[in-house]
Amino acid sequence: LLIDQGRTPLVISEPASVDPESYRAADRIARDLIARNEAAGADPLYEMDPKSKWTLLFTQKGIETCRQLTGNGDRDLHTPILQALRAHLLYQKDREYVLQNDRVVILDAQTGRPSPGRAWSEGLHQAMEVKEGVALTPETRTTARILAQDYFRQYEKRAGMSGTARTQMAEFRKRFGLEVATVPTRRPCNRIDHEDRVYPTAGMRNAAVAEEVAHYSGELGRPVLLGTPTIDLSETLSQLLTEAGIDHQVLNARTENAVREAEIVAEAGTPGRVTIATEMAGRGTDIRLGNGTVNPTCRMPSVEDLEKMGVQPDALFPSGSVKCCIGCTEYDAATNCARCYKSKLDSAFPNRGRTACRLEPPCGLHVIGARRHPMRRIDDQLTARAGRQGEPGSSRFFLSRDEPLLMLANLELKPEEDALLETESVVENGRISSAIARVQAEAEKKDFGIRQKLDGTKGQ
Repeated sequence: LLIDQGRTPLVISEPASVDPESYRAADRIARDLIARNEAAGADPLYEMDPKSKWTLLFTQKGIETCRQLTGNGDRDLHTPILQALRAHLLYQKDREYVLQNDRVVILDAQTGRPSPGRAWSEGLHQAMEVKEGVALTPETRTTARILAQDYFRQYEKRAGMSGTARTQMAEFRKRFGLEVATVPTRRPCNRIDHEDRVYPTAGMRNAAVAEEVAHYSGELGRPVLLGTPTIDLSETLSQLLTEAGIDHQVLNARTENAVREAEIVAEAGTPGRVTIATEMAGRGTDIRLGNGTVNPTCRMPSVEDLEKMGVQPDALFPSGSVKCCIGCTEYDAATNCARCYKSKLDSAFPNRGRTACRLEPPCGLHVIGARRHPMRRIDDQLTARAGRQGEPGSSRFFLSRDEPLLMLANLELKPEEDALLETESVVENGRISSAIARVQAEAEKKDFGIRQKLDGTKGQ
């Protein structure tokens, strides 16, 4: 709420007296401008800033063209035309909004869930409705506004808890006077986060994702969570999996899927289950591993069985809980973990858990990111679905060379890496992952700056 929704003001509004026909006229002109712009070549009518997703401005030629199209330079249509252009060029159905019962419903940017009752301001929502050919809702005029951050700063005592607050430490300190303390996990983390894989094109990336799903769910029998940033990509990948004969569930903002959220999540941890989720971050649900998803040797035996083996019970790992070797803090190579029950069941097991299992965890949830999110916190929230409560797990992100995040990273590939992509192969190394992390850190700083400018403050 304080960070993700920081740029969304809480508003009090009243109806605005605007002629509905002005939205339709603006839409017609916007469509004309888009067609003219495509033919304009090097002399465009409007410009978009690739580093500022929602910014669109008229060029001088665009302003003159608008005056011609409106007949007598009607300035009253200037803003509606700009909003109509944004509706057509910057906002996509099933990415920023969906249609439900012939109404435009905004999708929450963090969870991907529909947000009925919310509306864009300054005529943008009406521009979207004209674009989609649905009934117009009355435009409202803002009479008062306050950012959620400023609202909560009025409380004398403030505190909270989040699994991904550490990346926003500076903002919590400057904006709220709050320090962020990291609480260690109760059990060691046993999730292996593989390096990102980069492919020449989005199509090849999608095909590789489908192959990864088939390998982990079919060959290894592990549950797979496939995270996507948009509904469109989730349905593209769903089609690929269907063509490959891979059974799966889809969790996105479409009504027929959203109403089954609890059911889909409840089954997502069963062996071989494949779940495609749009914006898994913020859903606030654990994926519990079902029977058969973890090697039986990794389940703590009963107290009676431990006593027979001469092993003391461990309060941190009660009977039936998972004790994984990957990140175990008690690993003792010299004695082959003589104090642990595992070496008594299988003498090769402790070492295998520190070697082969670290290269490729054979059990637990595998998380696949079909693209990187501009914010590292959102990626962290996705990967954190695996490796809960000390369970084993793994994750890997897939990217294509033409993705905006990679272009912003301005990463110069080595000649041998460039050659690999030219021959329709894949590049995978830590240098790419590090470059993406730097871009994500810069994006978070930029967002912080925007939130400061919205209310004119520079922190407290």
